[in-house]
Amino acid sequence: MTRKLKVVISISAVMAIMCCVIAIICVMVTKPKATDLSIAVDEISIQVDEVKPITYKCSDEEATVTFVIENEDIAILQDGYIYAKQVGTATLRATATRGEDRAITTTKISVLENPDGPITDLPSKITLYLLDKEIDKAREDGIDNQKSFQSYKDYSLTLEGSSVKVSKNIITASKIGTTIITFTLQTQKQTVEVEVLSVSPNIELPNEICLSQNQSFTIDKTITPVYYTGQAEIELKEEGNNLSINNLTITGKQSGTSRLLVYLNDELIKEIEVEIEYEQEIKLIFNSNAELKNGTIYVKDDLLIFETNVKNEEPKLFTSEGKIYKELTMIVLEDFTNATITIIYPNLNVYLSYSVVKV
Repeated sequence: MTRKLKVVISISAVMAIMCCVIAIICVMVTKPKATDLSIAVDEISIQVDEVKPITYKCSDEEATVTFVIENEDIAILQDGYIYAKQVGTATLRATATRGEDRAITTTKISVLENPDGPITDLPSKITLYLLDKEIDKAREDGIDNQKSFQSYKDYSLTLEGSSVKVSKNIITASKIGTTIITFTLQTQKQTVEVEVLSVSPNIELPNEICLSQNQSFTIDKTITPVYYTGQAEIELKEEGNNLSINNLTITGKQSGTSRLLVYLNDELIKEIEVEIEYEQEIKLIFNSNAELKNGTIYVKDDLLIFETNVKNEEPKLFTSEGKIYKELTMIVLEDFTNATITIIYPNLNVYLSYSVVKV
């Protein structure tokens, strides 16, 4: 063997040794660090609606331990306890952490039927409403014609009443009334009372109405809510004598205050105060014997004759001499040069005062 060949063989041997060394170092670097941290969890058997704590052992009491349930339709975690929802199996994953060390284990959760638990998740009494339109709007307002429920066991049921129908774990209102639903499983029973009501109707009404004489106001007959489907009969009545009523329209008849009573399906739902006032100007109309100018009545003789344009009113009149006249169409003023007359409209709370001068 030549010297040159020996050198080549030596170099190859050195390179092979170096590769082995590097491989060993890589294996040492990538190999997981051995840890003594461990966690073990007991297998869990639990019944529907039962709550159990998690039993586990961790090699380090100071390690942080967390739990996750992978199928929360079967069971869920609540404050470190397992709550069983329905029959089935789920997986509990436990993780122990200490610094950079971590240990993970899984265990099985078996949820069994609870012979003493309820057959369904329904309460003992529920209320539904009879709806056949705008159901989505009604549900936004918290009113529903259906109730879905979850059953924990196979059951048979009987209905005492006909106000609801039950199909595929859904109770649906069919007519107004009360029905008792009895769920039965062997010797176990669960009863649910379902009351079906109609939606109460309503109308928008003001708190008060102000009218002038002969002015009218019509009550808006729009029924709310929009999903109300029953009959709605509105009737108006008056306490007082200042209005005329024609169906849902009221008209001011004379000045004063009345109370408008609004009935919906024979039930009193609102009392509205109605004020009737005169908006027209009060005028005095004289015969040719007198004339009114700038608040003064000029009379040519002792006889003052006039009329007022205010109807349905009984005004009073008195003079500066203390005489009171109930009839306004004619006043006799004897032996006077100047006087004052005052006309009072009691219902209008109006006082008109005039100076009277004889010319």
